[in-house]
Amino acid sequence: MQRVVRIVLLVLLLLAATYVGTFSYWWLNGSHCTYLDGNVRVRGVLFRFDGVYERTAPVWAPAVWFVEHVLKYERRGRLVGPEDYDVYERRDPC
Repeated sequence: MQRVVRIVLLVLLLLAATYVGTFSYWWLNGSHCTYLDGNVRVRGVLFRFDGVYERTAPVWAPAVWFVEHVLKYERRGRLVGPEDYDVYERRDPC
């Protein structure tokens, strides 16, 4: 029984690591920029939505929630073109 529990926990850990790794790869490969707006440092990210993300958006909702509520990025809009991007911004006082 202990062996089954360990295997199940290992599988769940691998799935969680794959989930975090995949979303982190998408997030870190987005275009990042930082600029000053008065005394506020603004960090922007263009987060590209590819076909896989759009078809599985509910799966990624917890990761997007983490970015918005824990990392304090706000979704500012969407750039539509050959590749679609969501624009996220984080404002920090200097």
